[in-house]
This record gives sequence, C-alpha cells and structure tokens, in this order.
Amino acid sequence: MPVSQPLIRTFLLYITIGLSITACSSGSKESGDNIFGGPVIHGSGPDAGGDGFDVVAPEVNILFPPPSALTGADTMIVTGTADDITATASITVNGVRATSDDGFLTWRVRVPLNSGTNLLEVTSADTLGNRDTAAASTVVVNNPAFIAPQGIALNDSNTQLVIVDSTLGAVFALNLDSDQRTIISSADVGQGPALDFPFGVAVDDASNRAIVADVGTVPALVAVDLTTGDRTIISDASTGTGPEFTAPDNIALDLEGGRTRALLTDTNSNFIFAVDLTTGERTQLLDAGGALNFPTAITVDAINDRVLVVDVGTTDATVISINLVTGARDIISAPDGGVVLNAPGGITVDSVSGQIIVSDSELNALVRIDPGSGSRTIFSSDAQGDGDEFAFPVALVADDASRSFVVDNILSSVFEVSNVNGDRSTLSVAGIGGGVEFVSPFSIDIDRATSEALVTDIGSGTLYGVSFVTGERRVISDAVTGIGTALNFPSSVALRQAGSSAIVMDTGAPATVSIDLVNGDRTIISDLTTGGGDPFISPLGAALDTANNRLLVTNPAVSPDPNIDRGDNNFVLGVDLDTGNRSVVSRGDVTSPTAQPAIGSGPPFSFPQNIAVDSASQTGYVIDSLLDSLIVVDLSTGNRSTGPVDGSDFPRVTNNSTLESGLVQDVAVTPGEAVVTDSSTRTVYGFNTTSGTRREISGPDAGIGTELQSPVSIALDPATGTLFVVDNGLFAVMAIEPVSGDRVIVSR
Repeated sequence: MPVSQPLIRTFLLYITIGLSITACSSGSKESGDNIFGGPVIHGSGPDAGGDGFDVVAPEVNILFPPPSALTGADTMIVTGTADDITATASITVNGVRATSDDGFLTWRVRVPLNSGTNLLEVTSADTLGNRDTAAASTVVVNNPAFIAPQGIALNDSNTQLVIVDSTLGAVFALNLDSDQRTIISSADVGQGPALDFPFGVAVDDASNRAIVADVGTVPALVAVDLTTGDRTIISDASTGTGPEFTAPDNIALDLEGGRTRALLTDTNSNFIFAVDLTTGERTQLLDAGGALNFPTAITVDAINDRVLVVDVGTTDATVISINLVTGARDIISAPDGGVVLNAPGGITVDSVSGQIIVSDSELNALVRIDPGSGSRTIFSSDAQGDGDEFAFPVALVADDASRSFVVDNILSSVFEVSNVNGDRSTLSVAGIGGGVEFVSPFSIDIDRATSEALVTDIGSGTLYGVSFVTGERRVISDAVTGIGTALNFPSSVALRQAGSSAIVMDTGAPATVSIDLVNGDRTIISDLTTGGGDPFISPLGAALDTANNRLLVTNPAVSPDPNIDRGDNNFVLGVDLDTGNRSVVSRGDVTSPTAQPAIGSGPPFSFPQNIAVDSASQTGYVIDSLLDSLIVVDLSTGNRSTGPVDGSDFPRVTNNSTLESGLVQDVAVTPGEAVVTDSSTRTVYGFNTTSGTRREISGPDAGIGTELQSPVSIALDPATGTLFVVDNGLFAVMAIEPVSGDRVIVSR
C-alpha cells in the first residue's frame, strides 16, 4: 500500500524532534552507547529527559557483593536492581547476561573471576535502545585467604613459596612477584586422599611436587603434584614398612649423594624418621648420639651434608647436627648459648652468611645462631628490626639473597625478613581493610547511616565500626575512647538510632549500656544499681523491641546442673530503655521448690543463647544451644513453641527447627525467615517462619567463597538483603548473599 505524503512528513518531524532532544539534553551521567548505534546523552532525571521522552538507560544499583570483597572463588554471584521509566531490556556484568523474573527490577548473574583484582562493570539497556556501559561497578579481589598457615617451603628458583594450611587442609602457592595466592591442592582441587591436618611441607622441584607431612587422623607423608593438585600417599600405616608415624609434623628433603628421602620429626617419637620417597619405607635416621628429647624443627644443610634439628628440653632447646652419611652428632648450640628458645617452630640456614635462623612463637622473634660458637642473638622482633610485628611465627625458609620468609599462624600472613638487619615487611596478608585488628569479635549489627557494621570484641572490650565500603576497622568505644564505665565483656550490640547510638549488653558487668556512635561515650541504662525489677543473672544475647522501647535479653543459666544453677534462671528479660527497669518476658516452668514462677507456656529454655525480634508481630526467635533448637516466643504472653500451635496468630516453626549440633550461636530475622549461625557445622541456616522449612543458606555444602570457620553472630542489611556475619575463627566480618550462599570477606 502506498505511503501518504502527510504520514511521511509526520514521521520525519518525529525523527527531527527526537534527534533534537538527543543532541540538546544535558545529563547528570556520562555518555553511554545506544544499542542501535549512536551516542546517547542521559537526561537530567533518573529516567527521562525534560520533555518526557525516555533518553536515559536504566539506573542500576549493585546489592551484592559489597564494595569491600575478598574471595578465593573463581566465580561470583552479582545481584542488583534496575529502574527505568520505560522498561529494562537487559543487564550484563562483564558481558555476562543477568537473569530476572520481575523485568529486571531485581537481577542476578554469576560471573567468572580472574586471579587478583577484578573490576565488575554493569551495562544496562532499555527497550528504547538507551544503553549505559558503565551503569555501575564494583571491585572483587580473588586471592584465596589463609586461615591457619603452618608449614612453608621455597622452590629452587626462589620465585614461589609453597604453604600448607592446617585448618583448610590445603596447599597454597604464593607467587613472590605478584603476591597472588593460589590453592594448589585441597578437598576441591586435585584428586586423591584429602589432606586432614597438613603441618610441614618441602618442595621436590625435580619431580614437580610438594611433599607434605600430615598429622591428621591417619598420619601420612603425601606427595602433591604442583600442577594438578593430585595427592598420592608416599608412606603411612598401610604404605611402606618400618616404624609407624604417630604425628609427623616437620619435614626436610635429603636429595644429595644419590639419596631420595624425606626426614621428619614426629611429636611422639624421640628420633628422626627417614622415609624413602620411592618405596615409602620408614627407618630411623642413623644417629650416633642416641635418643632425642623432643625434636620440633628440622632442615637440611646440604652444603655441609648434615641435618639440623632443634631438640627441646625441659627449660630450653638444643640445636644439633647429624651427619647424613655417618650419623655423627654434634651440638651446634647448647642451652647456655644466650637466648632461651621457648617455643622453636622452624629452622633454616642463610646460605649467604652460613648463619642458622630459628623462629620462636613465644619470643615472637627470629633468633640468629652462629654455627661456630653456638651463640644466639635475637635479630628480628618487636625490639629488633623495623616493620610489621610478628604475632605467632611458626615456620620459616631462607632464600639465597639473605631473606627469610616466615609464616605467622595468628596473623594468617607471610613476612619477608632481612637476615642482615631483621627488618620485616608483610609479604602476603590474607585479609582486607586496614585499621585496628580484631582480638575476639563476637556480635554484629548494621548501621546504614555510616555504611558500617557495628562489631563488639569480647577480647578487647571494644565496639568497632567496620566499613563495608573499604573494610576499614575503627574503634568507636573502648577503655580510652569515650567516657564512662569501660566495657568488660560486650556480648551483644543493637543499633538504636542510625548514625547516633547503639545499645550494648555487657555480660561482664552485667549492664545494658548506651554508646554514642560519634564520640564513644558510654552511659549505663540498666545494671544492678540502675533500674529496678528482675535482676540480671548471666545476660548474653540481646535484640531491640522497637515497638515497646525495650531491649530483650537472653539469660542462660550459669550451669545446666540444677545443683549449681536452678533451671528458672533460663529466661528472656525485657529492659526498659528509658527507666532501666527489668522484667522477665518468658520463663519456663521448673519443678524446683524454690523456682520462680513460669511466665508463658510451652517447653522451658535450657540455654537461651541469643534472640532476634520481629517487633511488628511481637515475636521473638530464641536460639537455645543446649536444645539445639530455635524457639519461638510470643512476646505478649511469653508462650514458647518449637512447633505449630493451632489458632496462633504469630509465626511458628515446625520441628525442623532442630539444628544439627550443639554450637548454635545467633539468630536474625529477615523477611519470611529466621537465620541462624551454627559454629559447629560452620553453617548459616534459614527457617521459614510460616512453614518451618529449614534450608542451608551458606556453609560447606552451600555457596562458594572463603569457608566459614566459627560464625558466631549475624545481622541483616535491610537495604541490600545481604547477611553480615562475624566469624570468630577467621577474625573477620563476612558478607553472604542469601540465595546462592556465596561468601566474601569484608574485613579481616
């Protein structure tokens, strides 16, 4: 059908107007690319130009991961929101298309990660062709973290350290040029018998393998292929003959003079094992000196054809040498050599100077030993040498450039130390964010006003602010920050007013304390002399009930033994935040003639550890770590339940509320779920508050990223839906995406 001239004129006029708007509109965003092939200048509003035409690509927010994110995984779930006046057509992250079931109002995508720092860039496009190639971005660092690094070895070319982690059962490679850590072998990397508790390691470069001493349930010497991560048993109770290992811990290789054997110390043996690397045969190393006392560290001094051993006595340690051919033993440094070695963990030789170097975790120092005189001198410690300080140096190895590389088990880091002057620098730290180090982080809440997690530390009596933008840790209140009675054992924290105040339950006082988040000042709200009513006995967990302006506090009995502590001391207490007055909200019926009266019906508490509150429905969710259960409490009546009750007008959970272990720690409320941390199974669980269905949100079998070790506290960030967890085993704050279970370290 022919097209009329008026229609053509109308169409051309529309194009002209559209081009004019595109060219003239001024925007608050950078220029993007129109998917039909032309630049688009974004409009002044979030969705539209001033004339009502949509000339702006969808506006995007990333919900997960947070801006401070450290992982050890090769992929990452990314979630977010998009908003467009017309309709969002697509969201991609680094070229990978996201999925959505609500028109991209919310979206999610799993993207691959490279080793090191990854910039994740979001591209948004709408149905009109508006496109923004830099709609949002965030950075994720993929550098798998140590948890408990123990043994260390260096390859022949001095380019790569090999480190074993006893907690992870993993072998790491640390590139000395890039500081990039890679897991060579673990339960998820490589084939063969999993490492149980790897302790010592040596590198056999010629065979491209690491030789690992495993002190686990089945003590063994294991070969690990440095390329594939595959693990092969060299020697254990069923492989090779000879005296059996009991706890093989430290290792050195003797590969000179046609010998191919590993030399090992064993915690329960008074001799050195010599293990044939081909047959697995175990023999006692020829040693003319007789039985050793307690050999703890070992290294081969190939230039002098001898093995050096640190043998710990009653009050000090002796450094001895054993000739690898004749077995002749010599004392290199006797207990009267000067510095007393209290807890020697590693020994190495500086090939440049010939000096012997020993690490000592009690001295927090490196000790230099003269091989001629046996004299001992501390040359790197808090008082000797400059740089970062040790916390618990356990093993070390020297290169051919007068440097030692030292594993620090507490700091989960590797130090580079000058063997000349003792100066130290942190070569690899398995953390993120700066500031004051945690001692024993214990509880958490979220303050969106400052983009921080509020974290209490029971080891230092501190309230920290932890930025989930940078990972930086700052002291909000401690013994020297803010005025008022110092915190003793701050077991729980709850945000009261965003950016302004928080409430801390101090178990050690015991007291409910208000903390000014600006200056750190502490004010007692309720203690044994402030406020009246039912007393604190052993308060532990706490949560705000905003509808009633009160803090709800769990009070577990001091002991489950009724001869020590009556069961009626298991209760939930309410603390009025204006007056400090206290009253029991829920307490079970206990058959003791001196017991306090029950408040509410239902099964009694056994050890109410922590509580979360849905203030709108007046429902409390209490974790009971002796019952291994999640107990639901009607905060109006005090009634308790672990199963559905007919006619109830508040959410209940079914018997699925029973947990897997006896170390349930904390609970938080999310929309439709109560989420629980369990430090024994190292898992975060979710309980549907309507059906009672339980799911594993994140743990060994759910989600990827740095594994949880001891998750003790959890909080919801309502703005993003992200779960933030304090892990006392990692000394870290972690973020968890609640659908996939993916985990990142936010601050450590």
